[in-house]
Amino acid sequence: MKWLMAILAKGNKERGEFALVGLMIVIIIVGVLAARALCKPYLPHQSAYTGSKKKAHTSEAIASLGAIKTAENVYYAVNGCYTPDWGKLGMTSDDFAYNQWFLPGCFGLTGSRTNFTAWCNGDNGKEQVKGVYLKLTHDGKLEACTLADIIAAEPTYVP
Repeated sequence: MKWLMAILAKGNKERGEFALVGLMIVIIIVGVLAARALCKPYLPHQSAYTGSKKKAHTSEAIASLGAIKTAENVYYAVNGCYTPDWGKLGMTSDDFAYNQWFLPGCFGLTGSRTNFTAWCNGDNGKEQVKGVYLKLTHDGKLEACTLADIIAAEPTYVP
């Protein structure tokens, strides 16, 4: 840091000026640090920009899974059990009509009377969200999963 202070000190000390070069170096350093802090990749193999976009798209899926969980909790409060039946939940594809990336066919449901799992298969959505696979369990645990997990679970997708 002494070298930076030396560059900054080369301005006219009597008038309190900084050297232009020193000021430019400080601005560049701050800019690089800020850009790196704001644009971290979502996955290691992605660029920072692609990772940020994927993260933003995934938030739409998380919100939709939260709506499914809310519907299941309401059903449980009324009936004392969970259901994997979209009709009993009162949910249709219209509930996901405003999604920009994850279309209604992305969301599946499995479960029994004592638990449920809501699934999100990004491969059924738009091109930008291919490869996004999530599951949300009845206890609120949200985690990434694989396509093989979704296929093995055989969820019922939104009608």
